Amino acid sequence: MKMNDYKGKKFLAAVRESDYAHAGEEDAIEITLSGIPKNQNYNILDVGCGRGGTANYVKEQGWGNVVGIDIDEESIEYAKQKYPAGKFYTCGAETASEVVSEKFDVIYLLNVLYAIEDRAEALQSLRRLAKPNSFICLFDYFSYQPEKFPKEILSRSPSTMNELNKLFDSDGWEIETQSNLDEEYVSWYTEFLARFTRPELHKTYDENEITAVRSKYQALLDSLEYKVLGGILIVSRAV
Repeated sequence: MKMNDYKGKKFLAAVRESDYAHAGEEDAIEITLSGIPKNQNYNILDVGCGRGGTANYVKEQGWGNVVGIDIDEESIEYAKQKYPAGKFYTCGAETASEVVSEKFDVIYLLNVLYAIEDRAEALQSLRRLAKPNSFICLFDYFSYQPEKFPKEILSRSPSTMNELNKLFDSDGWEIETQSNLDEEYVSWYTEFLARFTRPELHKTYDENEITAVRSKYQALLDSLEYKVLGGILIVSRAV
């Protein structure tokens, strides 16, 4: 099972009992947007929105009007049906400026950038959608030891901190704050793995499938605990 496609996201939603696929769920959203003032007139872009749960939460909590994009068409169709008040498009970050016509006050990515092949192009595309002086909030993994990243769960090796700094320095963004989230990621994934014992999950999915997915996330937790990977929040402004 691939965690970035519709089936994988549906499974993760069942484990989390909510339409989130990223680490930390609502805690992560609150941390990511903690420095952003709530403004119902803001236009906000959720990059890699998946099943739409995060976009819906952000809107309900008063940060603004949210547009979601994701490359998985089935997830976007689910989001449109589940959250009809939202606006959702099927596209990747690299092509977002060709599909979405709005301009945004806030753009956020929750465990998304690591999965993008051309990260520089993605940030350039998102910069074209950003209003002057707007925010971009990156919540993601980063690599301490790129050669050891867990291929079992992550589709691509996350950027190192040096690579992330270079990306933002060269693509029309200026970094305002960086927050290390290593401890939070370990806590979130420890709690997440404990949820695999939920009886409802075992009534819906095959035991071998549950075991296989759990082992992938155990490998991810191990990588976080042994400092192969870390967690980071970078908040930047458009320049």
